[in-house]
Order: sequence, then structure tokens, then C-alpha cells
Amino acid sequence: MHAAEPTAGSLAGEPVELADHPQLFQIRGHLQTLIALRLIQPRDERFFLFLQQALARSPKFFRHAPVVIDAGAVAGQPPLNLAEFARRLRQQHLVPVGLQNGDEAWSHMAVNAGLALLPSGRPAKLPPDEAEAGPMDDPAPRRNASLVVTEPVRAGQQIYAEDGDLIALAPVSPGAEVAADGHVHVYSRLRGRAHAGVKGDPDARIFCHRLEAQLVSVAGVWLVNEDIDARFLGKRVQIYALGGAIVMEPLP
Repeated sequence: MHAAEPTAGSLAGEPVELADHPQLFQIRGHLQTLIALRLIQPRDERFFLFLQQALARSPKFFRHAPVVIDAGAVAGQPPLNLAEFARRLRQQHLVPVGLQNGDEAWSHMAVNAGLALLPSGRPAKLPPDEAEAGPMDDPAPRRNASLVVTEPVRAGQQIYAEDGDLIALAPVSPGAEVAADGHVHVYSRLRGRAHAGVKGDPDARIFCHRLEAQLVSVAGVWLVNEDIDARFLGKRVQIYALGGAIVMEPLP
């Protein structure tokens, strides 16, 4: 006779009562920062050379960074071999995780390459009456009450103020992340990452009492620590986006 093989609900042939065993894992939603690589002319033979030069400006930040490939500008064109494209991204020490804004052909190629299909960031919410009326310009951001954080934000923590401002009264450590659809205020040392205007509000700003950030971004425009003007490091500053670039000004 052959021994019975373990089946679902059993371990080594013995019945398993789930209630008698510790929880082994949790599946949870989580806010993460992904770098979007927007393809414009991906078949240009200089593509990876120029990409390498861009990454070399901030090697610590980009090394092993998760990347989503944005095909919005090339959707409708024949898709790339995304398995090979992803391999070449890994040679640059990037970690491709998915595709966004691809049409059916690009999405099919992404799935075959083992990439996830991701939405294009957080869409701006439309009020019900405007959503029913059909496409139109994005409405002005609606602001909820501010989220006030009184404890230090430690490495690995991510705090997000949806449809409002975030006010941190304690330090934001390296490896920590604070984000808001409105403004971000840090009345202490900002050493982690800060994102204002997450849903695209161009008027959002970051205010901090001591700038040492790993990364700052406003309405999708970002700047890493290596590219921050040394005049503003360790100082009280306000940060905003203008003309597709990050602007910093001292606070009195």
C-alpha cells in the first residue's frame, strides 16, 4: 500500500486545525513609492546609455529601486520585448515590477514577461455629479482636515494624508515616508522622503524646519538628496514645483 499524500488542510498526512496554529502571514494594502520610467523613444540605440548617465547622478537612490514602466506615450506602437527590456533594466541595478498605461498588446507582453499590470498612480477623484457628466478638467482638490503626527516617523513607516495636509511635529527618519494630497509640514528634521500634491495638485508645497531629505516630490516632480543645492541642506525651506522642476526657498 502507498502512504496517503498530504492534502489541503493536512500536514504530513495529519489533519490540521487552523485555529490551533499561529497566523502565518497577512495580506495588506500598502503605500509604496515606485519610480515610473516613461518610455518616449525606447527603441533609440542610445536609450540605455542615456539612462545609465541619468542614474549615475544619484546611484544610491536608484540602486535596487522598484520601477514601473509607463507605456502611455508609446501605446499603439508595437510593444517591446519586455522580458529583454526588463533584463537590461536589471543590469542597471533597477528592479522592474510592472507596466502602466499600456494597451492590450503591451499588457499582454508585460504579463508574459512576468510583470504586474498597474494603474497609473492615484487618479484624482471626481464628485458624483461631475463623474456622471463625462470627461472634463480635473476639479480643484478637496481638502479634508489636516492629519497631525506627533510621534517620530521611523524607518519603514509610511504616513499618508488623503485629500488633506500632513503636519509632522517630530522628525522624519531616513527610510520613512510622509505624503499628502495637499501640503506637507515638517516642524523638525526631514531626513526621509516627503511627497506633497500626491494627486497632482500643482499648488502643493513642502515646508520643513531642517532639510536633510532623501527625496522630495511635489505633484510628481521630484528631487533626490544628491541633487539638492547644498545651500538649503540643514536649513528651514519651502519646496514647490514650477515649470517641471523643484524650487526651494528659505523660510524666515
